[in-house]
Amino acid sequence: MTESRAAGRGRGRPSLPGDRVSAGLVSSAAVTAVTLATAFGLLAVGVDDFWIAFVVGFGVVLPGVLGGVSYWWAETERSDEAAPADDATTPLETLRLRYARGELTDDEFDRQIERLADDDAVRVRPGDGENRV
Repeated sequence: MTESRAAGRGRGRPSLPGDRVSAGLVSSAAVTAVTLATAFGLLAVGVDDFWIAFVVGFGVVLPGVLGGVSYWWAETERSDEAAPADDATTPLETLRLRYARGELTDDEFDRQIERLADDDAVRVRPGDGENRV
């Protein structure tokens, strides 16, 4: 799976044109199937005005459904853009990265781990001070 497709699976995902097209195709196929089934069903039972099902189905229902899907899609994208990004790292992750880059000594790392645990800002698993990155 490519990175852009994987990024499109969570919150704050970029819009993939294929997703919007697929939603339109699925909804239009469903409306078409219902319209045809209704119209030919009415024809089969002998209703003279069966053709009205085509007018209503393709002239009213289909544009309404496609408009609704477009509106829903736009609202979904708008709410995804407003959602906060999940890129924020925890203090413990930041501390581990600094230790891995050599910015902290063993003693500084241990002190910072204890400080984080004391502040209750992050839950430290047993052995975090010993099992370094």
